[in-house]
Amino acid sequence: MRDHNLQAMLTKAKTAHQAGDLAGAAEIYDAILAILPDQLDALRRASAVATQAGRLDAAAVLCRRALVLAPASIGVILRLGLLLNHGNHVTAAAHAFERVMTIEPDHYAASHNAQVARLRASHAAAAAADWKAAIAHATRAIRTAPARHIPWRELGLIAQQAEHLDLARRALTRAAILELSDPETLNRLGYVAFGSHNIDRAERYFRFGAIIAPSYANAHLGQAECLAWRGDVAAAVAAAERAYGMAPDSAQIESRLALFLFMAGELARGRRHYEARLRKSGNVTRLGVPARWQGEALDRHHLLICSEQGIGDEIMYAVDIPATLARVRRLTIECDPRLVPIYRRSFPRADVGPHHRRDGGAGKIGHYHWLDPVDPPDLHCEVGSLDLMLGGRGGDEPRKTPYLRAHPARTAAWRRQFQATAPHLTVAIAWRSRVVTQHRAAAYPPLAAWAPLWRVPGVRFVAVQYGHDWIAEAQAIERDFGADLTVLDDVDTTDDMEEVFAIAAAADLVICPSSTVGWIGGALGQDTWLLLNRPSYILRGGDDIPGFPTVKVWAKDNAAPWEPLMVEVAAALATRRDRA
Repeated sequence: MRDHNLQAMLTKAKTAHQAGDLAGAAEIYDAILAILPDQLDALRRASAVATQAGRLDAAAVLCRRALVLAPASIGVILRLGLLLNHGNHVTAAAHAFERVMTIEPDHYAASHNAQVARLRASHAAAAAADWKAAIAHATRAIRTAPARHIPWRELGLIAQQAEHLDLARRALTRAAILELSDPETLNRLGYVAFGSHNIDRAERYFRFGAIIAPSYANAHLGQAECLAWRGDVAAAVAAAERAYGMAPDSAQIESRLALFLFMAGELARGRRHYEARLRKSGNVTRLGVPARWQGEALDRHHLLICSEQGIGDEIMYAVDIPATLARVRRLTIECDPRLVPIYRRSFPRADVGPHHRRDGGAGKIGHYHWLDPVDPPDLHCEVGSLDLMLGGRGGDEPRKTPYLRAHPARTAAWRRQFQATAPHLTVAIAWRSRVVTQHRAAAYPPLAAWAPLWRVPGVRFVAVQYGHDWIAEAQAIERDFGADLTVLDDVDTTDDMEEVFAIAAAADLVICPSSTVGWIGGALGQDTWLLLNRPSYILRGGDDIPGFPTVKVWAKDNAAPWEPLMVEVAAALATRRDRA
């Protein structure tokens, strides 16, 4: 192709492009590149046309071909970075923008887009719980613009989620120095302090945030958290109501308000606001469920009860299933797969099936292809909402316990084993929940605080602890405190709920802090001692747990040490042993 012909075709394509004739311009550029595949101007312009036409993959290919010929072409590198970012190839996009900065260090667009891409990559890694990668991406974002406060703030958030609280504190402090008027940074600093149980410092951050941004709802919610921790529940409710008034669409704020209302014993209001939990991000998206039950009479309906939250929550909320079953024409219950045989035994009139879920990016996707196609449910309700729906129709009558049944033969076998080997009293015990963060650790007595119990003679403890990395803790309990603690090596206490229920039913007593094991004991009607910090929403403003008459609560204030309470529990355990 002669030069004058090439220039004429390029001019014609440019004219078509400027006139909005993208198809015509693309056709001319394709003709040029068919003859001169390395014609740089045609590659650059064709990539721009393809981008505007929405043919993003083709545009990226053209950009890469142009960069082979002109590797320092800033405009092409930027376009490629934007294309990659649009296609969610955020790490590759960040590399492209950072490449521009090696050519022109002060290039604002490259710096800004590199930061955005790195933060997107950081958030994606955090969503996958790849905390090392998330922190690395956030750190790279800071390097692109160290004087901007947002990447420092985001590093602080990621570090907080990863339980690297020292890093979170340093990053957020730097963000606050760079932009003191940002209430979100102060709020996150408040929650880092709150997670470390430095309540005085947390309150200062939340108050300062409310001063510089009076309508910033989260600052008032943070104050509510601190007030509740100190035991001033009425003030906590008032602060949470202020936050809710400022942000009535915030599911997080409204669901926290519900818990404070439960702490205050305001059950009717708490139930209504607790529905907000269903709008929180990360919840299960249910595909194929019928209309939601709104509290109408059920005698002509087939109701589907949907599982939610963790297995302990499912067991706790299941206390309302018997009352529901008594009102409905037909009932189908969805539950954690580990609970299916237990629910089928306990609710023989109901159909029971395991939940079917897959990852859906922002949360889980629930599928309901397993429902009866001949007589499918015509209403559904989340198990945690039964309390509200039943309460609206006279459902405040006493709940019936026990409502779950352990396997009779397995229970009998464990009981024979315990009676043959135990000296006096057999206690099924767990000392923590499955997930223990620095903040949640305050809900569980440290192993040393359990020493008075471990040393009560004539008591055999059987570990029903679950989760990971607890075997070493059990070994330390035996070694350091001389406890008569049995670890059942052939029982999977995390996943084999049939055996855990049978062990709890066969024991003389269940002892644990707030955890799944406590709800198992309560659901079975077994004598259960539950160790709690107060105030706690599960107490519903009282001293006991409504609907669980066999659960005895041993409670202390949040700020109080565990040791004095554990001495009391040990003395009561010795008395219980003597009565056995």
